[in-house]
Formats: sequence, C-alpha cells, structure tokens
Amino acid sequence: MSDAMRPVEILMLEDSPLDAELTRSRLERAQIADAVTRVESRRSFLAALEGCTPDLILADFALPDFDGLTALA
Repeated sequence: MSDAMRPVEILMLEDSPLDAELTRSRLERAQIADAVTRVESRRSFLAALEGCTPDLILADFALPDFDGLTALA
C-alpha cells in the first residue's frame, strides 16, 4: 500500500468523552479519521506509543495527571 493510501494513524490524548467525540466527528467530516486511538492517561499514552508510531498526536492541554506539552515532549 502506498503512503497516499495508508490510513492516518492518530493518537488522541483526551480524558473528556464529549471532547473526544467532538474531535472524532470533526476528523470524520474532514475524512481523516481513519485510525484514531484514544487514551486518557499518561500510562495509556505511553503504552500506546510502544505499539505504534502515530502520524499525528492530538493532546488535551491539561489532564489530571498529565499535560499535553509533557506528552509531546
């Protein structure tokens, strides 16, 4: 499969189900919600990164035990 046809792998760090659904809806509308993996915590974020190399990381700015800037670092 060529890169042009490969699904966009998105890792979403979001603890709010409502915000996650809104984001997923926007991605679907833009036709880029091919492979979205949603995680809610530092532990699940790090575990997800062990299993894949996402093309895009969408990170909530502030989570109870983690923040988006630390996640991106």
